[in-house]
Amino acid sequence: MTAVVRVFAALWLLAATTTTSAETIVDVELVIAMPWQVISDAAGAEAFARTIDTWPRRIEGGTGIGTAVFHGVRQIEENQLSSPRRIIDVSGDGRETTMREYYITADQARAMAILRGITVNGLAMLNDEPDLDGYYRDQVIGGPDSFLMIAHRIEDFATAMRRKLIREFKYRPVVSQWIEENQ
Repeated sequence: MTAVVRVFAALWLLAATTTTSAETIVDVELVIAMPWQVISDAAGAEAFARTIDTWPRRIEGGTGIGTAVFHGVRQIEENQLSSPRRIIDVSGDGRETTMREYYITADQARAMAILRGITVNGLAMLNDEPDLDGYYRDQVIGGPDSFLMIAHRIEDFATAMRRKLIREFKYRPVVSQWIEENQ
């Protein structure tokens, strides 16, 4: 039996917010939470999951979706690993926050990923913004077979993430499709 190899990297963007009289400014610091991991069996997946489970939820500052996707593209292109599918997962509960300087918007970063053959999938948490799923569809997700999952409340996040990962791991490309003649 051939083991399916999965490769993961964790990328966190930490944002610190500063408010002046006229505007809100966000400085972004890139933190690689864990180096690339090759996961080839159930024991490796369990060990990886236990490590992720210890990470705290970051709730301070702004949301840097475009910057996260941009750095995700760079990490994928520079990791010295090859894969038939390259995917960036974006999960969040808010829209892009305007940065101080030198920032890339979510739709610009999505276009960059798509041009490089990288799929961007999303998981939108609707607890604070009930229409965030539309923003993710229009500005964040894209690429071959991209999709969006939704968590209506923060308590639904773990279940939604599990469904999302299972969908990615059990990937079945569309090889044909029935098209009605009168469409």
